Amino acid sequence: MFSFLKSHTELSQPLAPPTSRHHLVRATAAEVTPLRLGPTQLDFEDLVEFERVENQYSTLGVQFWGAIAIRPSNPIFVPSSGCLVLMPSTFQAGIQAQFCRPVAIVQALVSGTRPVTLTALDSNGVVLERVSIGSYRYLWADGQAELAPLPQQPLQLQTPGIASILFESDAPFTLDNFFFSQL
Repeated sequence: MFSFLKSHTELSQPLAPPTSRHHLVRATAAEVTPLRLGPTQLDFEDLVEFERVENQYSTLGVQFWGAIAIRPSNPIFVPSSGCLVLMPSTFQAGIQAQFCRPVAIVQALVSGTRPVTLTALDSNGVVLERVSIGSYRYLWADGQAELAPLPQQPLQLQTPGIASILFESDAPFTLDNFFFSQL
């Protein structure tokens, strides 16, 4: 059985090969042509800064809406690996992902100053599960010259039949190391 990742430390490291007959797909959008289904992790490093993220990963089984690839200029949003992360392209919309076939596990690293919620929906748009991470409030300490980076927190759901997901927050947030699997 494939064991999915649980901590920031584990997520920031390359994934180890699964222990089942399925193989992990780690690929860039430019490297793939056939539809590959299996445990998949996207780090978004193959994208260009300010590129709208939509169909680039459709051959891997997922399409995005409302996402843009950025290199964070705000020092509190530091990527866990590489330079690029996803951020909502419009403030109120969030980031949506739709899978070509239902998945059972979805996970990403997120950072935000307000709570970030991940909602899983079935093929009829019915909410299957919802999970949130808390927010962080930074206070200036005496003599502190700058704010510390926001921690990247794993946000994950494991439930069968996930057809689409939505990441949303009342404030800007970043998303990195997006993982999904049918297992």
